[in-house]
Amino acid sequence: MNMIKVHIVDHHKMLVAGIYSLIDQSQIAIVSGISETLTDCRRALQKQQPDVLLTELSHLVIGDPDFPLNKKKNKKGGYYNGIDFCEDVKHCYPHIKIVVLTGYSNWTVVRRMLKIGVSGYVLKTSPLYEVLNAIDSVMDGNDTYLCEKSRLQLRKEIKGPFFWATVAEQKFLRQLAEGFTNEEIADKLCLAHNTIITRRKLLIQKFGGEGSINMLKKAMQMGLIWEDLIP
Repeated sequence: MNMIKVHIVDHHKMLVAGIYSLIDQSQIAIVSGISETLTDCRRALQKQQPDVLLTELSHLVIGDPDFPLNKKKNKKGGYYNGIDFCEDVKHCYPHIKIVVLTGYSNWTVVRRMLKIGVSGYVLKTSPLYEVLNAIDSVMDGNDTYLCEKSRLQLRKEIKGPFFWATVAEQKFLRQLAEGFTNEEIADKLCLAHNTIITRRKLLIQKFGGEGSINMLKKAMQMGLIWEDLIP
């Protein structure tokens, strides 16, 4: 079995040591590199890309024109943060799975990370085994991994039971949000018209049975579709 290669980006040495030990004993992954700063990580990614990038969000660095990961710069000297960095990594190395390890529990931040293409979101206050669960889950082909505390936060903010949509369901929701008809979606997905009607009814029930508009609004709250898709 090929071991999952993980690159860790974090300046908290005790936390990194704990994660390193956990991964080293996991028998499913190895630590292929450790960076204390985003700048160090950018250099490392140019030489070798891991399967999974495990990174925190609190870094703040100055952009460097010699690096490809530099499209996000503001007017005050080119500073950008860990969120911008994750977006750049997905832009330059789309095959890398990103798992964020952070102290930010606000769902607005979680939604932004999911929109960027981050595959896993784990709070630093979570048990360390959640990190390993996230790595295993995203490499197993699952679209998104949220730690237990993030799921609890989501349940609180959407004021309803937590669930997650499959990749196929997310694609279907986005096509509905873009205004495609059942017939057009059937053509795009190469499915029968009746299958699309059935899938739509099942999704409406899954999202609370309050109709298509409320389903799309709730999907937007959950970060499954984005505001700019809503007509």
